Amino acid sequence: MTTARKTIRFPVPAAPPPPQIVDVWSRTQPKYRRRAVLFLLLTAALFAGLGSFAYWLRSGVVFAPAMRGYWAAWWRAFNPAGEEQVNLTDLLVYPIHLEQVPMQIVVVGLLLASLISVPILVAILYRFPLSLLFTGIVAFVAMMPWLAVCGSAGCLIASWRRIAFRYASATIGLLPMVAYFVVASQDGSRLAPPTTPADKVTLYYPWLIALIGSAVTMGLTLLIARLVNYRPGAIAPVLAVMFAVPWVIFETQVGRDELYYRLLERAYAPDSRFFEEGPAEEAIERAMRRELRRDSDPTRNRHALRQNILLYMTFQLEADQHLGVLAQRVHEVFEQCGRFREEFSHSRYIPNVLYIQGMALDTRVDVNRFRQEAYIDYYHDFPSHVSYDAWAAVLSNFPQSPVATVAAVHTAKLLVRDSRVDQAIEALQRFARPAGQDSSSPPRPAGQRPGWREMLDKKPAEATLNIPLRAVVSEGRRLLDLLVNNRDTRYGDAPLADLFALDPRSTHYASNLEDLLGRYPGSALEDNLLLASALTPRSAATRIARLRELLLDARLNDARPAAIYDLARVLEEDYQPAEAQELYRQVMEAHPLSPWADDAKAAVERLTQMAARR
Repeated sequence: MTTARKTIRFPVPAAPPPPQIVDVWSRTQPKYRRRAVLFLLLTAALFAGLGSFAYWLRSGVVFAPAMRGYWAAWWRAFNPAGEEQVNLTDLLVYPIHLEQVPMQIVVVGLLLASLISVPILVAILYRFPLSLLFTGIVAFVAMMPWLAVCGSAGCLIASWRRIAFRYASATIGLLPMVAYFVVASQDGSRLAPPTTPADKVTLYYPWLIALIGSAVTMGLTLLIARLVNYRPGAIAPVLAVMFAVPWVIFETQVGRDELYYRLLERAYAPDSRFFEEGPAEEAIERAMRRELRRDSDPTRNRHALRQNILLYMTFQLEADQHLGVLAQRVHEVFEQCGRFREEFSHSRYIPNVLYIQGMALDTRVDVNRFRQEAYIDYYHDFPSHVSYDAWAAVLSNFPQSPVATVAAVHTAKLLVRDSRVDQAIEALQRFARPAGQDSSSPPRPAGQRPGWREMLDKKPAEATLNIPLRAVVSEGRRLLDLLVNNRDTRYGDAPLADLFALDPRSTHYASNLEDLLGRYPGSALEDNLLLASALTPRSAATRIARLRELLLDARLNDARPAAIYDLARVLEEDYQPAEAQELYRQVMEAHPLSPWADDAKAAVERLTQMAARR
């Protein structure tokens, strides 16, 4: 009897399902891992370049970690209680102001779009820990630590696996960045606060561009990653484009010369902090405390000590004009301006740089005011011969620039000092004209709005120099009137040359004028010398008395309108506006063609408005 054997079949275990591809690391094959590491390093290198570009736009420094004092600068940017945090509004006004270069709005917007979107994409495609490498670049290379903190929070949110729709998680990851934009823009700018509601609205345009650009960048990158089934390399091409676009726009529409000029202007322009003015009381007090520590005599006269220190500092300032700190600062300005002219010889800012250089070379300390008021003040209206080349370069190469008017006045003073009066008159006749006369573009008709192209164009190069053009033109016209009406057949141009060799702020100016009156009796310039002498007393009452006396002097000739105007000006300073206004009107009516008539008209309008407000 045969028995059939039963075949026992054991169930074959099912093959494990393939791993779900959700990011770059889901592929475990060595070639994909090597590619992932390679593309991650490439992306990090591109992003580091982007961070360097972001810091360079703010400082002109190519690579922040390599600069001297890096950690101190980083802490100032991070310190919550400090005043030097990276204010987002400051990015738009310093060093390049969006009002002067509107295309900077696009550059900053696209740059921020890359800085906030790439770490979020890395958190999604390469996982959260590796995104910290990119937020670290934002913090330590771009020198924007608080943007990096918010970016890290966004990366953590975006890498949350419970959100299946990747673009939604990326968009939610932008929420900390939105909060950062709002908070970091609340205080406005410490450097140039917006003046109108329209200015405040304009400051939000870059943040709008940044958020829209981030959304587009993340959507495009995630789409590419999906199409290649999360193989490595989806971020690098998009990042390369996002890096290239703002850089190309900056190079073609803004320019490196724009950045370096703005840095130079802010550091060395006549109204910059480089030539810091102000009371010297703090320095005097420090010197007194230092001296009292050396000498513990309690009976020492503090007033006498203060006077001795003030006298010592006065002598020091007089020497400083040529040998001390001021001379070193002027030399630094000269070197920096020369470096800019060499590197950007075709820049539209060359006349501005020559202006900064010329004004620095003409800078002097008002020692007389320091002696009287213990106040450090600088002036530029008594030019130095070392500035002649700078002003001559402006007149020769940039005659249409408004800077040429300043150059004409300074050059004319130097030419008269060298007895070249004819050349001085020629320079003033060419350039000392009313403001706006040389404008190359016709005014826009009333009611016509500028087009988009005009709105995006750069503003005039000299717009931020704060040149008091009306005052310079007025000075040029007065100077021209003085030269034309005081050519002397007896003494030649010697009286004019000697007068222009005198510094009106010198302690010896009054006695030097008396010497000129004795040296050139009966000269054509005599009445102008008498007027200058009448204006030398410090007391307003004394000046008023001497000017009234001068107006009765028979020797008063071409200086009469100037004497009437100066009397009105001193009366206004002495709080006698009614009589001052009457004298201003006298200048307008009796001397309508004189260079003082326009200034008198402006003074009458100002006094009328002041009276109406009372």
